[in-house]
Amino acid sequence: MLNLSPNWQLRIRFTIIGILLLLTATFLVSISQYKVHDSDSRLYAAIAHDTSTLPIRYWSAPEWNGHWGNQGYFYEHPPGLFMFGALFGRLGLNAFPAIYLVNFLSWLISLALLAAIAQKLIGNNSGITAVLIWVLSPMFIQYLVRGNQENPITTCVLLGVFACVVLRHHFYRALFFGIALTGAVLIKGAAGMLLVGVIAWVWWLRGHKLAEFLELIAGSLFVVVAAFILEQWHQSVTGASFWGSYLQAQVRVSLGEIRILNKFANLGFYFVRPWWFFFPWIFLLLWPFWRYFKYKETTFKHPTFYLGIGTLAIYIGGFSLFDRACDRYLFPAYPMCAISTAFVIYNGNIHFFARMRNIIERYQARLPYFLAGALAIAVALKVYIGLFHYIYIQPWRGG
Repeated sequence: MLNLSPNWQLRIRFTIIGILLLLTATFLVSISQYKVHDSDSRLYAAIAHDTSTLPIRYWSAPEWNGHWGNQGYFYEHPPGLFMFGALFGRLGLNAFPAIYLVNFLSWLISLALLAAIAQKLIGNNSGITAVLIWVLSPMFIQYLVRGNQENPITTCVLLGVFACVVLRHHFYRALFFGIALTGAVLIKGAAGMLLVGVIAWVWWLRGHKLAEFLELIAGSLFVVVAAFILEQWHQSVTGASFWGSYLQAQVRVSLGEIRILNKFANLGFYFVRPWWFFFPWIFLLLWPFWRYFKYKETTFKHPTFYLGIGTLAIYIGGFSLFDRACDRYLFPAYPMCAISTAFVIYNGNIHFFARMRNIIERYQARLPYFLAGALAIAVALKVYIGLFHYIYIQPWRGG
């Protein structure tokens, strides 16, 4: 019998819990035949399903096939999401469960990466704390059962940060950052390049060492190779340039005309979103600023605290330049904000934070099981409400 260390026993236990949660969530959406009401998710599920029926050599060129009344090749996004959905479709899942499984797998991996990053930067029980903060926020709950790019792109962002913060070996750091950036670009296209800004921010906070910079440059070569392969693959199928067509169909349309007032309007749009989508944790995240202005307290002048703040600023600033505005575009910044919030909880010298730390410490052994059960129940509730009690509410413009 293998004599495993306690750390490995814990990892195996959590892996088993994760697999069971993944199977449970997929079973629930499959048995209920639930079709999410989000129009983008419906479109992506349909395109991924159509792609799964084609030989793999054609997967670089998904088609509209009449969805949304459009014909021709799909150039709104690179085909990364559809390839994963098509792969699960080939394994026997129907259109919606296949794209949901991509989503479930993404947020499950994201939670594991988030815990590892927070634990490395803060210590104590900050890993499970950061996970709880992210899970118990409106944005995570809203995208628990979806079929779009938000959870997959967040996995890529967290994988890139994990590579820079947790991994020590130079080769693996470059490799995993390269995989993260490649995944981000093949899923979200130009918007995936915001990961470069996030990693640059992480690199700066960590002391901006030349050796780490060179590792990141080396990792970036992966996305260049992947983009070239996709271009050649797409041309072999269609005779057209993928990146040229994508630039014309998506990037130029998204950037729109250079209208300064519109960009400021977008800035205001994105500035107010975290007040709801990261509620109530946004108040804990901003608490140190109040302490500084009121008492000149400098306890939180620490790189980890500014990790989430800077990431949120990068996403707000980056997407404010686009012509269209959408709530979900800030999605990858919120788990990074969860790390900064966990830092505040473990370094704030007030009674409320001490009580939170004590509760987490007391139940730390049971929390992962509770969390897995709660997520399974949440998926079931999302499916039930979506099937029988769905109400569309949109108090503001944007998606």
